[in-house]
Amino acid sequence: MLQIDNPEQYNFRPKWLLVQICTIYLHMSAADRGGQFAAAIAADKRSYRPEMFAEASMILRQLGLMPELQIQLLEGLAAQVAQAAVQEEAEEEVLGDVPDDFLDPIQYTLMRDPVKLPSSGTVMDRATIMRHLLTDPRDPINRDRLTPEMLQPDVELKARIDAWLREQRGSSGGAGGAAPMES
Repeated sequence: MLQIDNPEQYNFRPKWLLVQICTIYLHMSAADRGGQFAAAIAADKRSYRPEMFAEASMILRQLGLMPELQIQLLEGLAAQVAQAAVQEEAEEEVLGDVPDDFLDPIQYTLMRDPVKLPSSGTVMDRATIMRHLLTDPRDPINRDRLTPEMLQPDVELKARIDAWLREQRGSSGGAGGAAPMES
C-alpha cells in the first residue's frame, strides 16, 4: 500500500477522493435504468476487483464518511456488478473461441462496436480506443493525431460479429441469458 508522510503537502486527500468517487458511482448507477453501468464496471478488467466495493464500504462506515443509506446503495451497486460479472463469464463460456478477426488487437476481447482508425487502418473496439484517447490523443499504432470524431464505424464487421453472436447463442440454446448487442 502506498504511504505518503505528508499528503496535505501534495494536496492529496484520500478520504475526500473516496467519497467523490463513490458519489459519482452512485449518481451514474441511479441514472442507469438498463444495468449498463454495472456491466461496464464488471467488464473493466484493468480497474475492477470484486473486493473494491467491500473495501470502500468498510472505510466509509468506519470513518463515517457517508450516510448509511448511501453506503447501502453502493453495496447494492456492488451486487449488481457481481451479477453482471457472473453473466459476462457465462457469456464467454457460451461463445467459446472467438474468431481472431473479431478480437480487439489491444485488449484481445470480442469487439462490440468495431471502429476503424483512419490513419493506420487498424480496426479496434470503440471502448478500447476511447479509453486510450482519454490519456493520449494519438493512434496507438502509428502515433498520428486521432480524435473520437475521426473514428469510422466498421458496419460490415459489426454485422458479421452480430451474426456470429446470434449463431453461437442459438447453438447453445441461449444459455447465459445474454442480450443482443445494441447497434
